Amino acid sequence: MLKSVVTALAASALLAPVAMANPPAHAKDDRLPPGLEKQAKVPPGQAKKWSRGEALPTEYRTRYITDYDRYGLRRAPDGYRWVRTDTEAYLIATATGVITDVIVDAFN
Repeated sequence: MLKSVVTALAASALLAPVAMANPPAHAKDDRLPPGLEKQAKVPPGQAKKWSRGEALPTEYRTRYITDYDRYGLRRAPDGYRWVRTDTEAYLIATATGVITDVIVDAFN
């Protein structure tokens, strides 16, 4: 009995480092996985629609829209930017990320 307990403890001590593998780089600092980050897409299961007055999380503020006419958007005033997440366009304050306007399905 003691021998089997000692064997089990030894095996768990040897296998413990394998179970503690490092998470992928994007999991360490709240960034999106690389493929989704480039496309400015929301990870599956985390689809969220933000509304006016809410702050858009920083990881979703990276895909700026500069061709307003192409998407039928009005020009962003000074201190604001249009950003794209999935199929929505958000007009956000550059300093805070607070949403002032939302265009749903702007890219369909």
